[in-house]
Amino acid sequence: MLYLIIFILLLYLVLKYDIIGIEKNKNISYYIALFVLILIAGLRYKVGGDTLTYFEDFINTPYLYQLFSFDFEEHSFEPFWIIFQSICKSLINDFAFFQLIHAIFVNTIIFWFIKKNTAYYFTAIFLYFCWPFFYFNMEIMRESIAIALFLIGYDSFKNKKWITFYSIATISFLFHSSALVLFLFPFLKALRFNFFGFLLIALTITLSSYYKNLIEVGFFFTRISSKLISYLDTEGLNINGIIIGFLLNICLPIFFIWFHQKFILKYQKFKDLFFAFIFLSFLSLIIQGSYRFLNYFTVFVIIFLADFLMGILKKKKESILIRIVFVSFFGSLIVIPKIHDLTLDTSKYSAKTRKYNKWYPYSSIIYKEEYYYRSSIYEGSMGY
Repeated sequence: MLYLIIFILLLYLVLKYDIIGIEKNKNISYYIALFVLILIAGLRYKVGGDTLTYFEDFINTPYLYQLFSFDFEEHSFEPFWIIFQSICKSLINDFAFFQLIHAIFVNTIIFWFIKKNTAYYFTAIFLYFCWPFFYFNMEIMRESIAIALFLIGYDSFKNKKWITFYSIATISFLFHSSALVLFLFPFLKALRFNFFGFLLIALTITLSSYYKNLIEVGFFFTRISSKLISYLDTEGLNINGIIIGFLLNICLPIFFIWFHQKFILKYQKFKDLFFAFIFLSFLSLIIQGSYRFLNYFTVFVIIFLADFLMGILKKKKESILIRIVFVSFFGSLIVIPKIHDLTLDTSKYSAKTRKYNKWYPYSSIIYKEEYYYRSSIYEGSMGY
């Protein structure tokens, strides 16, 4: 019921501010929405899959004074993440405090970036809650910090301030190894959809079977090479998975952008990331573990979808009925895959459960209800 209440609240804000266009108390409502989502993420108790691992790891995290003798190389997590945990633990030795600080940082940056880049920010916030909010706050906590840092550094990337951008990318990498992909973004930005861009995609597909050997020869940093090889060792997609991934991550975005350019207006936002997104989407079909690189585009996609859906609704040349039909059609293309993913049967890990049971029902630090099937779902899906 808590999730449903927030869903209805955010939908109401979309109707009031983005569709009807009321301006009164708009900023207050924006901060209320931010405050509510921070509390939901920050005051949870063992809600999520990865959260359970972070909860246990926090117990063994050293205090600040112990870091001088701590062997970072022996720990599976990146050094800045350990330091971040250590600072929080040294202030208040409670994982609830740590996850609250994490929720404040990640959600404040995402809300700031959304508001900065779209006039329809309540629609984007609504999409954020329905799509990656639980994943960013309750699963990939390390990576979500790296993603938030990338949002901070996006202007540097866009304006080719490479020293600033690579500094931020380095900090992101020291929170999560997947941020290594950020170092490729300037190169991919330069290529775009030209001859060399398509040649790179062709070479990526052709040389895919040799990646593991190339990494073992070319990288001397154990953490980097072992992480990349773990992505390569992920079980590959079957033909159905490749087809679905191709349709969802390549064909569908291209269709949405084509429709926006053709029938709404030419979309210029984030155009410097489009080739990188398509290239990494192709890579995720070949190397399933690389799908997580697409997480760095999620907030950009949300902003595009907010502009896209509101652009259709605001196109007054068409009748309101036609606009509603188109929004419903495109909305279903967004919603149906997500519903399918959330309702995947996880009974083989824990009886009578589905994937959404990692986050539902909600449990807070106030009452501390514990649902043990969450660990079974998480461990089973991770192959433990």
